[in-house]
Amino acid sequence: MDLIPAPSSAVRRPDEDFPLDAATTLTAAPALADAERWLRTTLSAATGLPLGPGRPGAGIELVQDDALAAEAYRITVRPGRALLAAGGPAGALWGAQTLRQLLGPDAYRRSPLRREGWVLPGADIEGPPPVR
Repeated sequence: MDLIPAPSSAVRRPDEDFPLDAATTLTAAPALADAERWLRTTLSAATGLPLGPGRPGAGIELVQDDALAAEAYRITVRPGRALLAAGGPAGALWGAQTLRQLLGPDAYRRSPLRREGWVLPGADIEGPPPVR
């Protein structure tokens, strides 16, 4: 996986992909509402998918994990769920940008080229990158 900046660790899980469709939801903890809003606006524009609010445990979910540093995040993508755990709002924004990169270059469009075939690759990713 080519991610910029390179996360501290990234493991691809080829048999664990999460296809996105019109029923895919996006939910976030209240403290991560800004990252949720940015991710929904950005991905909906590029994919044409509504990414409406959902329930915890399904779809794309942003949760706060106080065990992580404020700018740290952990992304776990499995069939039916993409979990982004962040130490705080900054970590959620870093993680949201990484999640967007996983969808490939078409995810950077402002209007959709296609409305199907979007897939988050199964993966375990931790960031941000180590400080050098």
